[in-house]
Amino acid sequence: MNWYAVLLFVVGVAVAAFSVVVERSEGAGRAGNVLLVGGSIAAVGLVWVFW
Repeated sequence: MNWYAVLLFVVGVAVAAFSVVVERSEGAGRAGNVLLVGGSIAAVGLVWVFW
């Protein structure tokens, strides 16, 4: 198992979860961008795990 890929997935999920905090302080537009970035990072990590 590639631990760097797992770490990348966990970081992506954490960034996506952080979008909830951003939404409360900045609004939905900025939170959507943070969620998109976090989801993209998590997806790359998940693909890398199974590569």
